[in-house]
Amino acid sequence: MAAPERIATWISTVLNPFFLAPVLFIMLARQYSVSLYESSFIISVAVLFYTLLPLFILFGFKRRKLIISYDVPVRSNRNKPFVLGLCSYAAGLAIFLMIPFESAWIYAVISAVMLLNGILSALINLHWKISIHSNGIASFSAGLLLLVWFGYLFPFPGYPVIAVLILFLLTAAVVWARIVLGAHTTAQAVAGAVLGAVVTTGLMWFFLMSSTVMVIG
Repeated sequence: MAAPERIATWISTVLNPFFLAPVLFIMLARQYSVSLYESSFIISVAVLFYTLLPLFILFGFKRRKLIISYDVPVRSNRNKPFVLGLCSYAAGLAIFLMIPFESAWIYAVISAVMLLNGILSALINLHWKISIHSNGIASFSAGLLLLVWFGYLFPFPGYPVIAVLILFLLTAAVVWARIVLGAHTTAQAVAGAVLGAVVTTGLMWFFLMSSTVMVIG
């Protein structure tokens, strides 16, 4: 394997969407939870429903030889894992909508963003193989940037500018990696990133700007 492919593989693995999924929950829980129980609960739900269960689903499909790799390169083989993964995402959203914690709304918003991105990606996948890796990093980047911009994370001068630069480079790196590995065409990789950024920005901007949910407590 040549150096570009090795680098691309490393980037795709480290910035896998399932590994990124609980990061925002962890960051917010550490900052806003009022007790160890609350933060542990939030993090446990996020890791279980957005990382472990989706990975377990893929493991099951791989073990039964229904997919040839965890990237699920064959578009038609993605439909069933998509449906089961979305069920896991929906369960996580339902839990965050029901918990009594004062800061629960922000976790529900992030969950809704992830679920909507997943639904749209699954629908597009019925006809075209859009990149989930690109979608995941762009959604994560847009979500983190908005949380920083609105002062929910790292409310210090200069951070929005730094965040923009770093997150743009990370997103570009994943798009490049998916193309180099031959997992997606340029159009598929870029489309995944655009979808993730637009959906996340639109939904989170609406809720973060809303006067009814501007205070976490």
